Amino acid sequence: ISGLPYSVKDKIVKRAGGNPFFIEEVVRSFIDDGVILRKNGGFEVTPKIDSVVIPHTIKAIMPPQNTTTTTTTTTNTNTKKKSSGN
Repeated sequence: ISGLPYSVKDKIVKRAGGNPFFIEEVVRSFIDDGVILRKNGGFEVTPKIDSVVIPHTIKAIMPPQNTTTTTTTTTNTNTKKKSSGN
């Protein structure tokens, strides 16, 4: 991305640790937060870049997910056979 300061690029690459998904999510968060704007078929860096915080982990980037945990309980019933006296 043209105009992205070297210090920001370097920090992203180091924190990504080789994980391209991390880089994609950082860029997506920059777009969502208005740090980078889509303009004329490209991207433009805004002054917000000066105060951007690069997260340390992928979890810190990802929006919280609404997860529901479903617990299934199974009850075992013992069936006893009664012997009939013949």
